Amino acid sequence: MSRNGHTEETRYSRNPSVLSARLGEDELALLGAAQGKYYGLNGTATRIWELLETPSTLDEICDALVSEFEIDRATCEQETRALLDELVAEDLVLEKS
Repeated sequence: MSRNGHTEETRYSRNPSVLSARLGEDELALLGAAQGKYYGLNGTATRIWELLETPSTLDEICDALVSEFEIDRATCEQETRALLDELVAEDLVLEKS
């Protein structure tokens, strides 16, 4: 679960201290400097990371994903929220209500 809880206005953004590097066309490696750990992101998670270059709400992220991938809105919201919760818990993504 996220630290602050989710609202429709919650905005997510990359933690500026996290370094990222492409590992091919659709994979990304993240280095959480504070954690001293590497994280790997697959194609869809990589796209979410790209979208987080600009602070975005869950709705805005899912708008983009639903238009780019073959996924229904409910599944997109559920899976994106789960990923965002993990990234927030690891301090790779920041959330602001």
